[in-house]
This record gives sequence, C-alpha cells and structure tokens, in this order.
Amino acid sequence: MAVLGLNNPMYYDFSLFLLILFVFYLFLFVLLFFYYIPFSTKPEALFLTMKSRFFNLSSNLLQRGANLNRHQGTFLGALKAKYSQDHLIQTVKKMQLWASKVDTGYFDTIDQKKLLAFTKECETFAYQLQMMYKRDIQMFDNPLIKEYLNAQKELSLAHLLSQYAEGKNVSEIDDIWKDKKQIVCNIENNLKKFLSDATPAQYSQKEIIDFYENISLRRNVWLSFFSCQRMMQELDFNVLQRSRF
Repeated sequence: MAVLGLNNPMYYDFSLFLLILFVFYLFLFVLLFFYYIPFSTKPEALFLTMKSRFFNLSSNLLQRGANLNRHQGTFLGALKAKYSQDHLIQTVKKMQLWASKVDTGYFDTIDQKKLLAFTKECETFAYQLQMMYKRDIQMFDNPLIKEYLNAQKELSLAHLLSQYAEGKNVSEIDDIWKDKKQIVCNIENNLKKFLSDATPAQYSQKEIIDFYENISLRRNVWLSFFSCQRMMQELDFNVLQRSRF
C-alpha cells in the first residue's frame, strides 16, 4: 500500500536549451552581418564611401537622361534618378563634413586643404548637373536636341563617372578622358558638323534657343567635371584606405 501511494510527477522545461540555441545562432548572425556589411566610424573611410556614392548618383542622373532620349527609360531608372536627385547635394555635404575631420597626421601624402577644395568643386559639379538634368526633362520633346544626342557615338560622361564610383583612380582611367583640350575639340567638331548638316527651317525658334541653352549647360557640366578630375590627380585616395597603425 505504501508503494502504490507514491507520486513522482516529472516536468521537462526546454526554455534554457532553446535560449542557449537562440544565443548561438544570434551570435553567428551578428558575426556574418558585420563581416559582409562592415561599418566604420573613421572619417577617412566615411569620406571614401561618400565619394563613391557621389559619383554613382551623378552617373545615375546622366544615364537616366540618356535613356529617356533613346526611349529606353524604365520605372527602376526613374526611381534611381529620383533618389539621386534628392540625395546628391546631401552626399556632397557629407563629403565635406568627413573631409574636414580627416586627421592628416596619419596620412602624410594627403593635404586637407586640397581635399576640401575637391569637395567644393564636387558641390559645383553637383549643382551644374542637377540644373542640366532638370532642363533635360523639360526639353525632352525637343527634336533638335534628340537628333544631336543620337548623333553622339563617343563614350558618355556617365560611363566615366561609373568607373570613379567603382573606386578607380585617375591614373587607371583611359588617357583620352584626361586630355581636356582633345575632348573639348572633339565636342566642338561634332557640334559644327551637326549644325552644318541641320536644316534650321525645320525647327521653331524656341527649339533652337533651347538647343543652344542645353549645349551651354552640357559645356558647364564638362568644365566642372574637368576641375574635379584635375584635383583628383593631386590626391592619393588609396592612402586613406590604409590602417593608421
């Protein structure tokens, strides 16, 4: 009777085991997350990130304008252009902020004054580019501009900016893009040839005026870019990727 009256209930609690398992997988997730998406609070690392983002956003704007002219515009391209247009100036401001905080004592080949001057020229380029992009959208239906842009067979500025967005230095770019006189001469010769073959009577006065305004805006964008590229030649951005110690 004493043996039959014994009561020995057993309870199994897996909460501790599951908690240990959860912490283990959480640790692996955090480890992989910070391995593939590294974060840095160093001003030089943040500056290089903003520089790459700046050229990428600029390339998106130029590529969007070219695609619209070829009737190849897509919804994704429109979203990228909208994002680029909204964040281009902010990106330049962040470039200036982090450039001013770079401790050049660790990098003897970097002059902070030249670094800040480069960001200022990038700001000028960004404003010129946005002005041209807005006018391109407004002049989208101009047949004279369309015909001129379709006649251009050379590599576009958007292609060059995408190479800088990938982190390439000026020394790694094709020499043709470094010769300002040759590029300007080629553009002028193409423009003269196009105007000599064009028939002004086919276009209205407003279309002709808008065409010359568009050419002027493109000229200003090119000249501003050449100033940025000239300053980039005097800066060794690879030094900023080195460890301080």
